[in-house]
Amino acid sequence: MRCPVCHEETQGRVCPHCGHHLEAAYALVKASGRFYNEGLRYARRQQYEHARFWLRKAVRYNGENIQARNLLGLVYMQTGEIGEAVGQWSQSAAISNDANPAEEYLKKASRTMGKAAQLKQAVRLYNEGLALLQDGQRDTALLHLKKAVALSDRYTRARKLLALYWMDEREFDKAEVLLREVEAIDPEDPQLPHLKRLCAEEGEEWRSSREGKEIIGQKAGTREEKGEESPSMPIFAGKSPKRSVRTYLRQNASVMQFLLFALGLGVGLMFMALLVTPQQMSELRQQSNELAAKLSQIQSEQDEETDRLAALQEEAALMTEEHGALMTEYDLYKENTTALLEAWALYQEGNLTGAGKSLSKIQTEGLDAEQRELYEWLLERAKTEPESDDSAEENQ
Repeated sequence: MRCPVCHEETQGRVCPHCGHHLEAAYALVKASGRFYNEGLRYARRQQYEHARFWLRKAVRYNGENIQARNLLGLVYMQTGEIGEAVGQWSQSAAISNDANPAEEYLKKASRTMGKAAQLKQAVRLYNEGLALLQDGQRDTALLHLKKAVALSDRYTRARKLLALYWMDEREFDKAEVLLREVEAIDPEDPQLPHLKRLCAEEGEEWRSSREGKEIIGQKAGTREEKGEESPSMPIFAGKSPKRSVRTYLRQNASVMQFLLFALGLGVGLMFMALLVTPQQMSELRQQSNELAAKLSQIQSEQDEETDRLAALQEEAALMTEEHGALMTEYDLYKENTTALLEAWALYQEGNLTGAGKSLSKIQTEGLDAEQRELYEWLLERAKTEPESDDSAEENQ
């Protein structure tokens, strides 16, 4: 393994280059291996949500776990998240190039850039659809979600959000179809049982209420067939008073102006039809169709270029943001690990004062469960145990 302090390769429990003890580092590597095995077990069962959880934990405990990163990329690929997959493979290839399958995965991804662009566009449409739903623009959001589902046959997030939309629109049959597709892709999705139960309960309640309304409508129709007056309809007695033509024209002057305009337009079109010969009309129609076809082609090309540019810009922004977050997390992890290992080494030497100083450098909010357990253990020992005589003489 690689020493977290001097970054040199070593096989022992103590780094021969800097002399630091590596028990804590070995514990992290061992925990990462356990999490990888757990994620591999779920991935073989095609339980991708659980597999992703354990593999991300394995990578967090050991950033150089190449097997975990490669498998995590494959899991992301199976759920239609091509950007996350490429990011994991790129980091794996940067760690080591010796017989690393990540290189082959990246080559395959580059050979299928058309599919990758589709998946990227599906993710963008999903994000835009979610934002539109939050803003209340439901019709536009529906178009975005439909297109996201059509572009990616394994994008479960878009299918679940579209199923919720159809449930809200009382289209439970469409929602059930989408949930069955999600179940076929990832049967162990943790959100799937709740969505299926919600769809079944809401659908049953809505069907029951609709049947009740149909029964009420049938009773109302029966009353009308018998000649009974509906209590909700007003009854008017007598005839409405007649109005003269002059009064009607005076009260509806705007309507008459529109009718006169339409009449003049019709007469003008008739004269134009008489002046233009059928051959000229045919030529004009053909030219109009050609211009319309060219305009449609130009518009389609412009839309494709716009979508491609937006996808590239979004991909660049996502990669930049992910890189910054990863570097920040890695720096914090490196600082905490270095300080924790220094404190452990000083504690082994009996220098409790030095161990306490090293522990004071640690940012506790960046520690995971196992690191926090070791930190608290060392902190308690540094406060309670008496310092050895050799260390005390060195401090004096």
